[in-house]
Amino acid sequence: MSDDASWASTPGVRRSMRANRGRDTSPELAIRRELHRRGRRYFVNRRPVPTIRRTSDILFPRKKVAVLIDGCFWHGCPLHRTWPKTNSEFWLSKIETNIARTPRRPGFGRKRAGECSDSGNTSQSTR
Repeated sequence: MSDDASWASTPGVRRSMRANRGRDTSPELAIRRELHRRGRRYFVNRRPVPTIRRTSDILFPRKKVAVLIDGCFWHGCPLHRTWPKTNSEFWLSKIETNIARTPRRPGFGRKRAGECSDSGNTSQSTR
């Protein structure tokens, strides 16, 4: 997509969305540091099953556990979420779908951690 054409409602929204990181976010790094400190070894940003497009933020292939870490906005955190004023129906539907969706990976356990999750609790649950 060229810089002239954009799906964003305003140039400010476009800048904000382009600045969002797809990996190595602060919550991911905090959880990964804690896991590493506890001696856990894992893969980052890897597909649990090669035929599925979705990647896991943290993957324990031997234990068959895929971890997804979402920001408060994306998982609809009741404590920290904010609802967009522009295109609110679209975003409400999108967030509700994110909340309801459970990643489907044959044979894999799933763990969803939010930005406001305690990294110690998440790393505990991967035993």
